This record gives sequence, C-alpha cells and structure tokens, in this order.
Amino acid sequence: FHTLAKEEWQRRVQALDARLSELAPAASALALCQLVAAVGDAHTELALAGNPFDRLFPLQLTWFEDGLFVTAVDERFETALGARVMRVGQASVAEAVAAVRTTFAAENESWPRVKVPQKLAQPGLLAALGVTAEAAAIPLVVEGVGGEDVALTIDGSGSGRWLFAPDPALVATPLWRQRTRETYWFTPVADGRALYCAYNRCAEDPARPMAGFMAELFAALERPGVERLVIDLRHNSGGNSAVLAAFVPELGAHPRLAAPGSLCVLIGPRTYSSGMRNAYELRSQARARLYGEPTGGKPNAYGEVRVFTLPRSGLDVYHSTSYFREMEPDAPSIEPDVLVPLTSADHFAGVDPVLERALATD
Repeated sequence: FHTLAKEEWQRRVQALDARLSELAPAASALALCQLVAAVGDAHTELALAGNPFDRLFPLQLTWFEDGLFVTAVDERFETALGARVMRVGQASVAEAVAAVRTTFAAENESWPRVKVPQKLAQPGLLAALGVTAEAAAIPLVVEGVGGEDVALTIDGSGSGRWLFAPDPALVATPLWRQRTRETYWFTPVADGRALYCAYNRCAEDPARPMAGFMAELFAALERPGVERLVIDLRHNSGGNSAVLAAFVPELGAHPRLAAPGSLCVLIGPRTYSSGMRNAYELRSQARARLYGEPTGGKPNAYGEVRVFTLPRSGLDVYHSTSYFREMEPDAPSIEPDVLVPLTSADHFAGVDPVLERALATD
C-alpha cells in the first residue's frame, strides 16, 4: 500500500462487494477494473475482456503536445482524418480523458498520453463509463478546416480500408515510425556521419540475436566519418532490460562515443518499464544525452509482473511483485536532457524534431 492507504482500499473493497450482485456483468467488470487501478501501480491492472469490451472501432487517436488528433480512421469517416477532437460522446475531451483515466493507473502525466487514446477507441468502455450513450457508436465533434465544429459518428461498419494522416504516399514517413514491428535495426543517417538505431522492444530477435546485431553496430561505428550514435527508445515499452544492458559498458567505452553528445538516446511517453530502465542506464553508465519528452515509465517503481485469473468473471489481473529503485531523488519520469515536444504539425508534416535536434546538437 504505497499510494492508497490500506484502510481506504479495504473500505472500497467492502463497498463494491456489497453492491456487486446488483451490477450487470459489464458494470461489475468496470468497477473491478477501477478498484484495481486505484492501487496506483501502472503495472497492476485488470484487463477488461469479453462483451462489450473486446470491440474496437476503426479509429486511431494520438495525443500530441497541442491536443488529441485523429491520425487514422476507416475511409467512411474521412471527415475526421487529421482533425483535433473537441468532444467524445456526451463529454468534453477533458471529461472523457478523466473518465477513462479511472480504468488504469499512471504514475506521471506521460503514460496517459499512450493509454487514453487507445481506450477512447473502445466503444464498450466508453458506454460503460457513461461517456457515450451506447456501445454501438462513438459520436465525435472535431475541429474543421476553418475552425468550425464538425459532428460525426464512428461505428463498426467501416469498409476495412484505413486512411492515415499524413498519407504515406504523399509525405515521407520519418525513421522512428518505420519498421516498428522489428525489435531492433539501424541505418546510417546525416550523410553517414551518424547511425540511427531503433530499439523497439527489450527482447532478443530469434532471427537476429542481440550479440550479432551489436557486433554489426560496433563495426558500423568504425566506418570513416561516423561520429554519433542515436538510439531511439520512443516505441520501447519494456520487456527484458538485460538484453541491452549487457552492452551498455561497451557503448560507454567506445572511442567513437567518447565526446559529449556523441551518444544520443531518444525517449518519450511510450518509453516505459524496461525501456525506461535502459534509457537511465545509457545516461548513467555511458554518458548518453537524452532527447525528447518525459518517459511514461517511473524510474523508481514496481514491476516483475505476474497474472492471476478471477474465478467467477474469468478476468485476468496483472500485478507487480518487486520494487525497483533506480535513481535519486525520486521522480515521476525520466526527464530528457533536451526537451523536444512532438506537435501535431510535426506529425502531419512528416517531421521528427527529436531526431533533428539530436543530430544538430554539438
């Protein structure tokens, strides 16, 4: 009991137990989810599953520095593509965000920027929370081209053809949004003066083990003219931190990375759990300079997740078993050394200001 007092937890458990038999299945599942979220540990959560929570609508939202925007949608709802969201169902964006935040724990203000957009595309959850009137549709109000309010309704009757903003056929996709399904990869950038390495998951790629991959990376660092390595952790939400940690001392000792600013690490809201831990190790042990936005993960936090299944509902509860203290003083996020927010304008223009700043800094 580190966030919620034991007495308050017991009071909430007893209060829910007293009314649980009166609740419909969806309402009881939601109440249990909110109870678990109240623990205040981002690794501890009840996974909502089954009707009506399994259904997803063809809608992708992204939370940028300047608001919540539609970044992908079924072609039937093209009107919303690229627009800022002003209302969700019967709620303002702020009210909708507050409602869905009751269903998961966040130990900082970065992690909700990842979780909230995902949950706002779940019609069953929105209806159970009272954000929308029914689970069959998600009414939206978005900001039109001229600044006017445009109302539309997202439902499950899409054609199956997704549209993306920006359109990859018209705007070049920046490196950090390429090959995101691959565990790790690298390529030369800045006319060969730097290497860009995407480390998207803390895991071994069976087809390309980390030891061999790092040998290739170190060999590439020896090429003439290479003076900088950029490691991108912005998609890395965890796994096994030891996969990369074994090579951090070698990165710190490499002569090509001895100069200040020659090792750059890119972080953001999705940098979480073991991904966040690797960011800290690279800064503390290899003198890396961090660029981007605060991590979604909290440095000193609970982890080592296990799962059990509730016997009656069949719902899974994921819970932490260990506490990790990485840094002093305690902080909600790892802050970048160089703060570079990502705006909607950057995204829609296909610009990566974080990588640009890392490559430009002396």
